[in-house]
Amino acid sequence: MGNGTPVRIKEVDGGGQYTLLEKRLTLIQPFFGEPERFNRLFNNWKNYPKAVLNSLEIIIVDDHGNPTLQSLLTDEVKAECDFSLTVYEIQDDLYHNTPGALNLGILAASTDWLLIMDSDCSFTPNNMTRLMNYKPMNNWIYKFDRQRITNDPELAKNTRYLPCTMLMRKELVMDVNGFDEDFTGARSGGYGFFDNHFDSKVLKAGWKIGRVRSESNIIATEWMEDVVGERVSRTDPELRTNRKLMYEKQESPNKENNQILRFAWRRVFSSVHNPR
Repeated sequence: MGNGTPVRIKEVDGGGQYTLLEKRLTLIQPFFGEPERFNRLFNNWKNYPKAVLNSLEIIIVDDHGNPTLQSLLTDEVKAECDFSLTVYEIQDDLYHNTPGALNLGILAASTDWLLIMDSDCSFTPNNMTRLMNYKPMNNWIYKFDRQRITNDPELAKNTRYLPCTMLMRKELVMDVNGFDEDFTGARSGGYGFFDNHFDSKVLKAGWKIGRVRSESNIIATEWMEDVVGERVSRTDPELRTNRKLMYEKQESPNKENNQILRFAWRRVFSSVHNPR
């Protein structure tokens, strides 16, 4: 996978013994000063069926954003939060620290199965219900086709799987020391490619990556910037910097970083409901 060779994945069925409703699931999403995205996702979570919410833990991590997630947790929001939601805040301003935010959520998760997603992505109630009735296999990472919400017909044509929407086991993630925080902007000077690098690590470790078969009809929704109105600040030089770093790490295993959570953090809210 060095020299820019893309990771190739195939369509797979579930094939496991238990559904995620039976095993339970933690949804982990990072945020950075995005009130529109938070409000949209919170309203989406509220509409999940009770059976889904009873088996779902939601963790969101504020990557030192402004406004803070804590400020968005109004008394009204807290009163409506009758499901398991925990909010963490990264206190160090490390610039594009999505890998660190995901690592924090992963370590904090109480379930074996994890679902990570960017803040512009979600599963509708119908798709989440289908997902929770899915039976994943233990040694696979699963990715999902997307539906883009956009006013741009060309953007809408892209239904290719989302790189940073992944269903996987916590044991698998920790086996490769999580996401490499060397890709954090304050350390690399760049943006992105931590998820592509993660794929290469797990394949090298002998785990498998697949895309949920289209017939399963489990589709992730991606809200594009032209609709949301909140844009992620990134530049082409930042992208090139982290792409180059990914290639270097793929070619030289001694450059892999095994240290995670190299920042200060705190928990700012928890509404835990576990009926089991």
